[in-house]
Amino acid sequence: MNLLLATQALFAWAVVNYALPERDERSEVWPIFVRGAVLGLWLLVMTYSISGLWLAVPGAALCVALNLCRPAASDKKWLAEWEAGLNIAFLLTIYLSVTKSGLSVGFPFFRLAFSARQIASAHAMLAALLLSTVACGHVVRGVLSRIKVLPREEANEQVVASVGETYPIAAGNVVQVVTDPPLTPPPHDNAESREKELNLGRIIGYLERLIVVVLVANGRFESLGFLLAAKGLVRAKEHDTDRDFAEYVLVGTLLSAVCALLIGEGLRQLLRAV
Repeated sequence: MNLLLATQALFAWAVVNYALPERDERSEVWPIFVRGAVLGLWLLVMTYSISGLWLAVPGAALCVALNLCRPAASDKKWLAEWEAGLNIAFLLTIYLSVTKSGLSVGFPFFRLAFSARQIASAHAMLAALLLSTVACGHVVRGVLSRIKVLPREEANEQVVASVGETYPIAAGNVVQVVTDPPLTPPPHDNAESREKELNLGRIIGYLERLIVVVLVANGRFESLGFLLAAKGLVRAKEHDTDRDFAEYVLVGTLLSAVCALLIGEGLRQLLRAV
């Protein structure tokens, strides 16, 4: 199997689908087809052969399908299935194209300054970085939504800040607070703090999965227990006061660890093969 072509194709897939900004649900559809065309052209130029269509056409189609279905699954009901399924489908496409069609990297530019082993290793590591952060993030959120353990910040709710006066914050449950005078600060400040907390949690998840991938790729499995235990100690006080939040953190941490373990082991095998 030509690992140089396989790693470069995987890197191209990761960049086009996860390094570029995602399409908003209300935006136009045509940028998705442009994204698919960019990936197809990238793969075709990489092989520098008409036979590269065996890889470029399915890759472009899967790219369009992934980005079209992601906003359609904005309720996250099928988000995990789409993300995992289409990524696995592209991996199978790479395998079949390289092994059955005999494709190889034909564009000489990639070999000017570095060896094939160095290039393959670099592309594999960069692809693992993008897949373990953004792609795994979609899968984790999809599964959490399916089993209904997402925190309240991802639901809609209203807060009554004074008698008979409601302020929509997100949507769903209604928390009635009867006070005189009205509560301060305004509700939008609370919404901003919740959004900030969610963004911070997303970054923590990215870093957590990256650390797991690095440890697994280097064969340091014994360090994983220390990482998970350290996170549990940091969150111990919140676990005692909020059972729902404790379940959310536990399930999310285990899902992140499983995804990162799979990607880390795949990266380890690729690096050993090259």
